[in-house]
Amino acid sequence: MQITLLRHGQPVVQLSGMARGKDFAAIAKAYDASGIVDRPSPETLAKPRHANYVVCSDLPRSVE
Repeated sequence: MQITLLRHGQPVVQLSGMARGKDFAAIAKAYDASGIVDRPSPETLAKPRHANYVVCSDLPRSVE
C-alpha cells in the first residue's frame, strides 16, 4: 500500500494588511472559496488517476 499526502497550492486570495475581528468571517469565506494560483505538476495530477481511494476536502483549492 502507498499513501501520498498532497497540500493544496498557493490560494488565489491574497491575505495582507490588518483586519478587524468583524472581518474574519468574510476573510475565511473568501479563502475557502478561492482556487489555487498554479496548476499541479503532471506527476501530481497522475497520482489520483491510479489510486484506489482519494480523500480530500471539498474546498475548491483542494479539489482543483
